[in-house]
Amino acid sequence: MMKALPTAPAAALVAALALLGFWAMGQQENALAQGSPLVMEIDPETTGNTCAPSPTDCTLGPIEQCYEVACPSTECTWDPGVNDFDDISDYVIDVYIDDLAGSAPAPIDYNAWVYYNQNIVHIANSSPDGGAIDTDGKIKMPFADFGDGDERGLPDSDGNFIGGWMFLAATPNPGVNTYIGDGPLLRLGLDIGAPGVVTLSLDTEGPSYSSLGPTPHPLTFRSARLAINDSCAIPPVGGIAQLPPLSDWPSRNYTPLGGLAAVAAITLVAGGWYARRRLS
Repeated sequence: MMKALPTAPAAALVAALALLGFWAMGQQENALAQGSPLVMEIDPETTGNTCAPSPTDCTLGPIEQCYEVACPSTECTWDPGVNDFDDISDYVIDVYIDDLAGSAPAPIDYNAWVYYNQNIVHIANSSPDGGAIDTDGKIKMPFADFGDGDERGLPDSDGNFIGGWMFLAATPNPGVNTYIGDGPLLRLGLDIGAPGVVTLSLDTEGPSYSSLGPTPHPLTFRSARLAINDSCAIPPVGGIAQLPPLSDWPSRNYTPLGGLAAVAAITLVAGGWYARRRLS
């Protein structure tokens, strides 16, 4: 009995790796039966983008590929030379989901990976008025109970931001704690530190969106721009207007939330089993 004790942690590790392997194979099988194609985009002007219990679905307002904002103004609290990079949100943008074939299903988990110019904006956590322009990573899943990513350690100032949430203990209930409909998924409060045009891009490998149906949903991504006390007009480069390609941004390691949760759960169970064996 006592000789078997040293092998318990190793057995737990093998079980955890096996579970993760089965999970990965399941993800490959799910790829053959995916949900409806969705578009994940960034809206630099959030008017009309809402998710609320009444009505129980999300809505999208007009979508701008580029928006010119004057600061300071009624929609932007940044005052040049007064509060540059003070870790306070001055303006908000949305990462949103759009289902061109109908209405986006209620999510049970998602990941969003946003690139931005850290010399002009940072991602802040709070706003001067205590909430109107705060970062909110759970608009479509207001009672999601497991998060992973940079929004747990705001402010973010490295030029790339991860926001991800999923239901781990709570039961998803469309219309109650997760909402259907095209609309905002993640609201980002921008701490503005300089004027200029910010290109806001979504990585094409990391983001995901899962619902109660077959998962994940195939995603199409589009970037947007925010012109802060500047113009949306793009100066020609070699005679052709160009946007910075995503490949110019630094890459990241992508660890699925499901895999992390599975390994965490099996590790906790194995740890408890090992502790009971030692006590006995």
